[in-house]
Amino acid sequence: MINRMLSLLLAVAVALLPFCPAHAAGLYNQNKNNDIVRVSFIDVRQGDSILMEFPNGVNILIDGGKGYSSYSSFNAGLERVVPYLKKRGVGKLDYVVMTHTDFDHIGGIVSVLDKFPVDHLIDTAFPGIGGF
Repeated sequence: MINRMLSLLLAVAVALLPFCPAHAAGLYNQNKNNDIVRVSFIDVRQGDSILMEFPNGVNILIDGGKGYSSYSSFNAGLERVVPYLKKRGVGKLDYVVMTHTDFDHIGGIVSVLDKFPVDHLIDTAFPGIGGF
């Protein structure tokens, strides 16, 4: 499972990097101390949520954990992801990627979309549709 997630993470990063606005302005020409991509695996209990922070200020969130349901009052998006993004100083998300439609991956995305502006929403479960 970890290898699959890391492969997905790397594939998303490589696929999206050319579309990051600052890439053409010299992402790789910055001070070497700032050329670090920070990847955070956010604890959302069951499910996944990954934040990628690029040195040019581009922020990518992959999945958002589960949201409220009839059998649980826990909302990973509201209780874990949003506070973590605020703690990291994230003001907006350039990309939000939903890897698939399992509730423990996308349920919390609603809370994230409610609290942060998002430039691009990518729904990989429905190719060609482009979102909800």
